[in-house]
Amino acid sequence: MLTPIAIRHLLDVYPVLHGLAPHDLAALASGATDLAFAPGAAVFREGDDDLPLVLLRRGHVRVSRALPTGQRLTVYHVGPGAFCAVNAALVFGGGQSPASGHAIDDVSAVALPRPLANGLLARCHAFRQAVFAAFSTRMDALFSFVDDLAIHSLDRRLATLLLARAPIVDATHQTLADELGTVREVVSRILHRFATDGLIRQSRARVEVLDRAGLGHVAGRPDMPLPTRCSTTAALVIDRTHSVTPVTDAGCEVR
Repeated sequence: MLTPIAIRHLLDVYPVLHGLAPHDLAALASGATDLAFAPGAAVFREGDDDLPLVLLRRGHVRVSRALPTGQRLTVYHVGPGAFCAVNAALVFGGGQSPASGHAIDDVSAVALPRPLANGLLARCHAFRQAVFAAFSTRMDALFSFVDDLAIHSLDRRLATLLLARAPIVDATHQTLADELGTVREVVSRILHRFATDGLIRQSRARVEVLDRAGLGHVAGRPDMPLPTRCSTTAALVIDRTHSVTPVTDAGCEVR
């Protein structure tokens, strides 16, 4: 059961819930429960088949899938006010979870039992539209993700990731590898090359972006000028599909 303060907070984070009828809002208050997860804790796991609908009030969840190599491939992140597509698909469609969700930071959430969530989906148009919009957004992101895996080299994907979180990226090499679905050693080699090129500076569990323009060129951003410096060592960049990208003597990729 949620307190009136908890209900108000939930409505602030999920404005779509303002569209609930009074009796549905009362059912939400009486049927939902508070959840809390410490960083790294599992919100749901692969193979789970009986889950409530989880609405995040604070914190972020990383949704990932185990690979045969033992690594985990990050599929997407979920934050406050958003619907997790994997979680929603299980609640409204059944089946077993194809992925796991783990708390990135301290997570505060609300759990809606499956009958309650299905009732809201059936009766509240705004709630239903928000859930379907989440599925649509995630589908678009999924196809973009597949394009990245199939077309773009790993150094380009890593550069894009660093730019998205610049100027300071607080993450270990293993965390970045998990985000990209590869192994730590490959990420470490590429980051070393970026550092040699003067694009970034590395310290323990932190990457500082020094040259946005140069990193943007690696990421394939057409609005970025060419990098001003290149390393003097030749190298081969091997992406997660085991294809090889040749690099010139100046350290710049041959496209």
